[in-house]
Amino acid sequence: MNFKRLIIFIICILAGCSLPVRPVCMHDNQKCQPDRVFTERWFDYYEWAISYKDCQCYDLALNDLNTALNIKPQDHKWIRTIGNHHMDYFPHREKGIILYRQKDFRQAEQELKTSIDQYPSAKAYFFLDEVRKSLFDKSTQKISVPVVQMECPYQLKQTQANHYEFLTNDEHIRIQATLSDPNYIAKIQVNRSPITMEQSQQSYKLDQTLNIQEGNHLIPIEIRNLLDKSTTVYLKIKVDRSGPMIIINQFKTSQQILGSLMDDSGVAYFKVNDAPIKIQPGNKSEFVISGSKTSKQFDMLAIDNAGNQTHVLIDHEFFSRKKKTFLLASNSSETVIDSNYLPYAQTASSDSPLTIHLFELDNHEVAYQENIQINGSITTDSQLTMMSIDIQEANSNDWHRIVHQVLTKGHFMVFNQSLRLSIGENHVRISAHDRTGKAVYKTITIHRNIPEVMKVKYRYAMTIMPFIPINISDAFSQLFLQLYMNQLIEKKRFQIIERTHHVPFQFCRQLSARLSCNGEIIQSADGIEVAIRITDNQSSQVVFADIFSDFDDTYPSEKLSGKIAELIQKILNIFPLEKVQLEHISQFYYLATIHHFSFPMNWEYVAYVNRHKDTIRGSDSIIIGNARVHEKRQNESCLIYLKPTIDSQQAGWMLSK
Repeated sequence: MNFKRLIIFIICILAGCSLPVRPVCMHDNQKCQPDRVFTERWFDYYEWAISYKDCQCYDLALNDLNTALNIKPQDHKWIRTIGNHHMDYFPHREKGIILYRQKDFRQAEQELKTSIDQYPSAKAYFFLDEVRKSLFDKSTQKISVPVVQMECPYQLKQTQANHYEFLTNDEHIRIQATLSDPNYIAKIQVNRSPITMEQSQQSYKLDQTLNIQEGNHLIPIEIRNLLDKSTTVYLKIKVDRSGPMIIINQFKTSQQILGSLMDDSGVAYFKVNDAPIKIQPGNKSEFVISGSKTSKQFDMLAIDNAGNQTHVLIDHEFFSRKKKTFLLASNSSETVIDSNYLPYAQTASSDSPLTIHLFELDNHEVAYQENIQINGSITTDSQLTMMSIDIQEANSNDWHRIVHQVLTKGHFMVFNQSLRLSIGENHVRISAHDRTGKAVYKTITIHRNIPEVMKVKYRYAMTIMPFIPINISDAFSQLFLQLYMNQLIEKKRFQIIERTHHVPFQFCRQLSARLSCNGEIIQSADGIEVAIRITDNQSSQVVFADIFSDFDDTYPSEKLSGKIAELIQKILNIFPLEKVQLEHISQFYYLATIHHFSFPMNWEYVAYVNRHKDTIRGSDSIIIGNARVHEKRQNESCLIYLKPTIDSQQAGWMLSK
């Protein structure tokens, strides 16, 4: 009797533990189901729904998604399942995609919007755009094109429809505009570089800063909507950072000077000893100056249409030398050639008929900024006919011409030219020719260094783990990881450590990484999703970035690079390299305004001070120590804690690590 009861008990237990029978979905003569054992929990229903969906068994997938939503109704990234296991859980998003496939566009739109409200993802944004395109196709609404309202630069002048031009002497040009389109702004390119948009929008505030070198530039801004209709705005930008050239061609008496002004942007204003001098508008203007007998000097100021100034101070003792031509010029508001500089301004002697002299720079220089001013003079006892400036950038054998000026008058001239330096050793060559056929050349070497604080060794180190391929080839996964690594290293935002099969390949000085980057490359019937997680190994805080597109693992690598660039930009948006000015208030405490307020309290900045002030060459930096946010206050104000490693120095700035 007891034996029979035991058998019945075992049968009951076995009956109670039997697994539920799941509906069968067949696709290409294969059964579609996850590898995991079904245990009737929310994540089981979700995984089975995804399997059904990929095999186009949409009704079965919707049933399981609805069941999962009844148990756990919120979309979420990297949610815990069992123990320390996590998964991405997006039932509203996947339900929206199924409804889109079933052409129930209104309901699909609602589900995708719900998913984005709960936890945004690139895949949800992608399919929301697809749904909107389908709704537009069914609509009788007129097809629109994007409208652009330019707001900055403020000095923009409209020359015709969607064509603007302006003149500036800025190195960094901020472009702001309001873009609008009822058919949603989907893609933006500024100067042929795509702008990363998390989602398409009916109204978008464009705010982009361009680093533009001196010269003429045509910047296209292309805006494209979801229906592939586009509008292109053209900005014709002239960048001029050199002041007007002031040439003194002749003096008739000890108090009268004949000369000319030359400037590529045109001279807007000219005064001598605070008295305005009337000049003709244009790139070249002649002038005559008559001074009183009591005048000890001529103080000249010329301003061009870009706002650049040339300030010249000519002492009376010049006239006693009874030379024909003098030119004294500077591209600053201060006097460059005054009584202390007079030896440099003398005309050439008989044994040096054609000479080149630089005012501020020696034959070998070190610079710490990208742009540098070359300021000097050329003297001849004949007439100057031509001068030019060429540069040979680091790691190049080619000379690139920067300036080529043909002259008809002048025995003495001063140039002040802005040059862009590449990292390393740059060679600059100045040449001059006169009417007799003589030529003279001067070459200087400028080594451009990176300021200490900008070196990558002061950024956090990040370990890049191999991305996990899901339903995708290992070859594609490895290609993606390699392209991702290359682009991330080029940005020099982090020290990078790559780990392949637990063997580190080092792109930095240290192996102790503050950050870790993991990710998955997931191929489904919808396309390929790349989801990465960056973990702060000290605080365990995790941030996420993702991309999605409807390509497959045969996607060309050149097009794949564009999608990876989008992913990299999202990472840089999370971790901007932010420079913050510090105000010292007590021994270890400073005040600062931090615009990127989402930085965690424990993330460090490197605090520093510039070694010296040098507007021509730039400055190296002295590292004071590591700083961190001690207290966040209102209006982006923060109290910063900094214990310096150099007791005698106070920090002036800090840069995010």
